[in-house]
Amino acid sequence: MAIKKMFKASPSDLYYIKSIFEGYDNVAVMTTVLAKDGVFELLCPDGMEVEAMAIIEELKVEEV
Repeated sequence: MAIKKMFKASPSDLYYIKSIFEGYDNVAVMTTVLAKDGVFELLCPDGMEVEAMAIIEELKVEEV
């Protein structure tokens, strides 16, 4: 079962964050929820949450 989590970052950083996750095949899919507020959602497949959260931690975004 996939895991969904919501995060918030600076709206100007959304494109950069999305490109980071696109570079890591099968780690997570990022979807922008509210672009003006910088809110996005990550959908992580089973077994990839640790890797996705490590990337999130390095990017210093907050969980919503």
